[in-house]
Amino acid sequence: MAGRIDLADGRVWAFGALAAVTAIGLVHRGSAIRNVEVDWVLLDRAVTAWKVTYNRSGAYKQFASEMGIEPIAFGSTRVAFRLPSGHVLKLPWGKEGKRANVSERDAWKASGLDSEVRDFLVPVLAGDEDYVLMEYAKRAPWTSSKAFRVRYARWEKLVDQKRPGACSGDYGLKMNWGIHGGKYKLLDYECDE
Repeated sequence: MAGRIDLADGRVWAFGALAAVTAIGLVHRGSAIRNVEVDWVLLDRAVTAWKVTYNRSGAYKQFASEMGIEPIAFGSTRVAFRLPSGHVLKLPWGKEGKRANVSERDAWKASGLDSEVRDFLVPVLAGDEDYVLMEYAKRAPWTSSKAFRVRYARWEKLVDQKRPGACSGDYGLKMNWGIHGGKYKLLDYECDE
């Protein structure tokens, strides 16, 4: 993963070795988990192990145990884990999962042009086709509360207006909504396009 890390606030860190980033004590200040370092060495080890050994193997629980991370979601194209730092690591199942990772990362970047859209998305901290690192959001109970209905209806309008970062995706699935910063937000928002 040598090269670059795109942070949620638009900064890009370039580096020659992941260890260099860890050595300088990089702390993502825009994270909901303030002053907690992302363990980039663990992230690099997990992404590499996933690509080499576990991708498509279905052994994600064994993978989680060996990496010391918690499996939190399993989908048709990706699997999500919670890292010890509290952040979420999404890893792909094959080509469709890689497409989903890039799409989600790009939707987050595009939402930087529209603060209203960004307010509906759980922040992506870094990512490429091999992984997405994002802030954690507690899964939202599927609810008919007025607060949820209002947010859901507004999201549909943003999608219909084709606002930057507002993807059609699977926002109708209850498992794709979470609570982040006290608001209902999408925690899985790759685009269908």
